[in-house]
Amino acid sequence: MLKYKYIVGFFVLLVLSASCSSTKNTAGTRWYHSFNTRYNVYFNGDMAYQEALRAQLEGYKENYTETILMFPVSSLPKDKPNPGGPFDKAIEKGVKAIKTHSIQTKPDRQAGKRNDPKYRDWINRKEYNPFLHNAWTLMAKAQFQNGDFLQAASSFSYISRLYATQPEISVNAKIWQARCYAEMDWFYEADDILSKIKKDGLPKNLQDWYSTVYADFLIKQKLYSESIPYLQTAIKSEKNNWQRNREKYLLGQIYSQLGRKDLAYQAFGEVAGASVPYILEFSAKIRQTEVYAGNDTAKITGELRKMAKSSKNKDYLDQVYYALGNVYMAIPDTAQAIAAYTLGVEESVQQGIDKALNQIKLGDIYFNQRKFIPAQPNYSEALGQLKKGDEAYPRVSKRSEILDELVVYVEAVELQDSLQRLSKMTEDERLKVVNKIIADLIKKEKEEQEKQDRDEYMAQQDNTRAEMANPRMNSSRPGGMMMPPTEANLFYFYSPQVVSVGKADFQQKWGRRKLEDDWRRRNKNNPMSDVFDNDDSANTENVKDTTTTKNTDEKGDFSSQEQTAELSSDPHDPQFYLQQIPVTEEDMEASNLIIIDGLYNMAVIYKDKLEDYALALETFDRLNIRFPDNENKLESYYHIYLIYLRQGNTAMSDLYKLKIRSEFPESGYAVAMADPNYEYNLHMMDILPDSLYRETYQAYLVGNTQKIRQNYQLMTSRFSQSKLIPKFAFLNALSYVQTNDADKFKEALKNLISEYPEADVSVLAAEMMKGFQRGLLLSASGDNLLARGSLFNIRLSIPGNEISVDIDSISFLTETQTPYELLIVYPQGAINDNLLLYAVSNFNFGNFIVSKFDLERTTIGNINLFQIKGFNNFTEIQQYLQMIYGPEGYAPTLEKSAIIVPISLENYTILMRGKSLDDYMKFFEKQFGKNNKNLVERWKLSQAQELQVIAEEEEETQLEEAVKVMTDTIVPVI
Repeated sequence: MLKYKYIVGFFVLLVLSASCSSTKNTAGTRWYHSFNTRYNVYFNGDMAYQEALRAQLEGYKENYTETILMFPVSSLPKDKPNPGGPFDKAIEKGVKAIKTHSIQTKPDRQAGKRNDPKYRDWINRKEYNPFLHNAWTLMAKAQFQNGDFLQAASSFSYISRLYATQPEISVNAKIWQARCYAEMDWFYEADDILSKIKKDGLPKNLQDWYSTVYADFLIKQKLYSESIPYLQTAIKSEKNNWQRNREKYLLGQIYSQLGRKDLAYQAFGEVAGASVPYILEFSAKIRQTEVYAGNDTAKITGELRKMAKSSKNKDYLDQVYYALGNVYMAIPDTAQAIAAYTLGVEESVQQGIDKALNQIKLGDIYFNQRKFIPAQPNYSEALGQLKKGDEAYPRVSKRSEILDELVVYVEAVELQDSLQRLSKMTEDERLKVVNKIIADLIKKEKEEQEKQDRDEYMAQQDNTRAEMANPRMNSSRPGGMMMPPTEANLFYFYSPQVVSVGKADFQQKWGRRKLEDDWRRRNKNNPMSDVFDNDDSANTENVKDTTTTKNTDEKGDFSSQEQTAELSSDPHDPQFYLQQIPVTEEDMEASNLIIIDGLYNMAVIYKDKLEDYALALETFDRLNIRFPDNENKLESYYHIYLIYLRQGNTAMSDLYKLKIRSEFPESGYAVAMADPNYEYNLHMMDILPDSLYRETYQAYLVGNTQKIRQNYQLMTSRFSQSKLIPKFAFLNALSYVQTNDADKFKEALKNLISEYPEADVSVLAAEMMKGFQRGLLLSASGDNLLARGSLFNIRLSIPGNEISVDIDSISFLTETQTPYELLIVYPQGAINDNLLLYAVSNFNFGNFIVSKFDLERTTIGNINLFQIKGFNNFTEIQQYLQMIYGPEGYAPTLEKSAIIVPISLENYTILMRGKSLDDYMKFFEKQFGKNNKNLVERWKLSQAQELQVIAEEEEETQLEEAVKVMTDTIVPVI
């Protein structure tokens, strides 16, 4: 018996050893490699993949106030700089399975089955391990989940071709490929694949997965209405409970955006009643309050206030009060809404986007009420939490910028008005007011300190409880945990969010300051003008200046006696406020100047930036009635005239036109208004000057100096108030370069800089004037339209190496049995680098499984060199050229500006010492042109096309480029 056992064992070992080889294709080898793939390498890889996927989903920090992503992986960067991530182990196992268990050897053919269609399909396969497609898919999916979408798309593309005879595998790979494209925002390519799949027929078992991917594809493009049926199918087929409820939450958000509140309420209700993490349940309840369509607001407000009292929601109070404010705004009850939003700001723990949403609502309410001072800090601080892609960002950013400028003047006017009122009081009355301010300040500081102490204590308690619950909480985040991408590694001023936060912090400490000298002082004429600011942090410096203080007599009034004393910088000291009160005529005059300047600038901002004409008129009137002889009276009249003219109020516009001509007859406005066609010219100022400028610029390009100067004179006589006047003046100055008249050119530049110092072209004019001061002269040729350097003629050199002096004497080598590489040369920006990388990688991966090419990109100035290395000789690179120019190659799809060049490594070294592409191409045509006529013809065609493009671009060049060209025409004196 034992003997038979040894015989059977020996026989099994013999069969297994014969089956181990992947170079044989028998039923035994196929079974062995399939079994080993499934239960060994693939099993371990799939376990690693599922674990990383679970960590990715559970570790992702969702922002439920925005439309959420359908999949957390979509938060990864589109262009990942470095490959790799938490799914690397799954990739490693997939690659190992493919290398170890792939069977691509053809089996012995069975003559009796040649006419069997199924057998023919089977015999024509490229891969015979029946389970290996799972390893391929695992590898590609892991690349996708790592965020390496380009590589994943290439892998899925190869899988679809490798398993072309097996629709369930190839179609699944194509769906994944489309998903890769969608993640990279290549929507046209994704739509092309998905449409073809639907047209050619979709396997039944892939219909749900197709709907899921198509829903995500539509949602990414904000095609919400079209996405609903696909998203509903995705929800029904999703097995993961958390992901399924995330998708329900997303469905509710889509219904909400489409105005279908009843369906949104129902979708959020399903999430709120499910077994999900509390933050998702809580957010669903909050969203329900936003879409509640009933009339019983008391029920909703009661539920929200109950949520606010729950200890479970202490970290989410900003969201609760935000929802409560929204309910009150729907009534509307603005006072209750302000109270709710204010609590949302004050009770915010995480100080993030939820607090910002409350601040934006407060800013909007105050802004609409024209209460710009309380609106400004809300907008400013909220801006720091917004991303540029957020819907509210443009509005908040614009209002914040305008109010930052406006509030400086509003506060200055209110401050001086308050100080002037105080100056009319007795000393006892002043002290009563000042003491009230100090008492309020002390109370506020005490409340803030108590709140800070309370918050610090609660934070300490939370940390203690967390450490007790999880002693390892301070360890590094698990590899699978994924956070949304941030701009933490960017330079400070590259991040608008960080800059906005910094601005808000600055304003909390110093208040709002204009960009000017002595910015710490709000009032340059009255250094300690921060009375009523109630922010002691804004006055922390010890003021070293001395000024006169006013002594009071027995009646409590200030006497004329003055003495030098130290200014108080302590906001708790009554003298800090009293010393700022204007009492003398000089002080009062200085205070009035601040008010005049503030009122005028406020009115201009109301008119030009807020376009609130009623408020602008009111403020201009306030200025001119209160200060009838103010220095801005003429400008204010003109602004009022423009407002009435824009409103079509002819009677009032004529009245202010008459005021300007009668009260300021010598002014430029009055002289211009004497023209009976003035209003027509004014009306056409936004139309005619623009077309006239284009005509003038074209005249400059062709050297028609007479036309340039004629149009300049026309503009100055008819449209002297146009914003384009400086640009006309600059073109007029440049016209003297074309006639080589240096003296008039310098004179025209001086006039431009003097009359329009703030214009952008004045900066360029100043640089040209510096050139003259350094002894530079105009080019005698007067040729100011220098052609752009041709890509073919530019001398190349590796960065850091100088061009060889004797490069013209060095010849290229004719050796063919030496390593070669293929160069794709193109100007920077002409081709999307990632698209090129994908096209080349995808082609190489699909056509050269054995050969391995190295891809490298070098930048030389404004030129990119994309290098494909790995060719052993000239013959190999010729074959590669034929393939890439073939029907399935990538060469025909490249932009016309790209030049494809085969070159040996030795000749590449010579090229980089200072030769040009034209030098190499002449050599190539002479040595190899007979057998490479097509390539040479393509080069010549590219050269001709480039010259045509250069000519066309010169005709369409904008003013800035022309200015640069003009700067280049100034040459040193020899």
